[in-house]
Amino acid sequence: MVFLAVYAFAGIAAAGTPLLGSTLPPGSTPPLGSLVWPQPQSQTTTNATLRVDAAAFKFETGSTSAVLAAALKRYRPICFPPGRRAATPNSALPQLRALRVTVASANESLALNVSERYELRIAAAGGTSTLTADTVWGAVRGLESFAQLLNQRSDGAVLAQSVVDWPRFPFRSVMVDSARHFLPVELLRAHIDALAYAKMNRMHWHLTDTCAFPYASTLFPNLSAAGAFDAAHVYSPADVGGLVEYGRLRGVVIVPEFDSPGHSTPGWRGGPPQLLAACGIRPDLEEK
Repeated sequence: MVFLAVYAFAGIAAAGTPLLGSTLPPGSTPPLGSLVWPQPQSQTTTNATLRVDAAAFKFETGSTSAVLAAALKRYRPICFPPGRRAATPNSALPQLRALRVTVASANESLALNVSERYELRIAAAGGTSTLTADTVWGAVRGLESFAQLLNQRSDGAVLAQSVVDWPRFPFRSVMVDSARHFLPVELLRAHIDALAYAKMNRMHWHLTDTCAFPYASTLFPNLSAAGAFDAAHVYSPADVGGLVEYGRLRGVVIVPEFDSPGHSTPGWRGGPPQLLAACGIRPDLEEK
């Protein structure tokens, strides 16, 4: 259900985006090896085919960004999944040997106005292709597109093409509700991965509600003691901080939501005395 929500929402966001620079006539089917999700702002595809040898291929960059370094390390097995049977490249084809990643700005802010624009150019002559971006976040989105292009053909080849893209909407989010139904940290990480694959940039984490208050505060431990389903179904500050960082490295801002003063009454009642106002509520009508 979580992943269906990601792809359904991303599909809605991308459905109205025109393929501005496409060389394909309207209604035609793009060739295998040219499909990018979501649909890019501009894409020009050729029939020139390049061979890719996973063992020889390398990423190159002059950037010192830790975010980009982590992304390049992360995308290596995504581009070339371990354990997958390698195709035998056609030695007569030009070889794509490297992808050179260049970032114009050192800005690593994930503010709404940050540029995520990138240009990916895979030359028909082979050798080193280029990925240029305004910021590291554009580079992260471009790496995702590059990985998608590499994993469409069974012959281990890729088409020469160029992709220029930037998001149509600055806020691209899905809400995850782990208050009504507790979700393990591992599943939340997998959900963040899915958001990154769809080039989303926000995860609204509905963390607390009347059903449960699963955040285990070190300052106010009674909040989760009174409001969580049980002691096993809680998120520690380290869990929350780890997910926030996990998302940041993938260009996804995690926005935890703490409902107050309503919708989380059981948890807030575990807080300091007089944290909640009575508001004239009759004791016999209070939520049980």
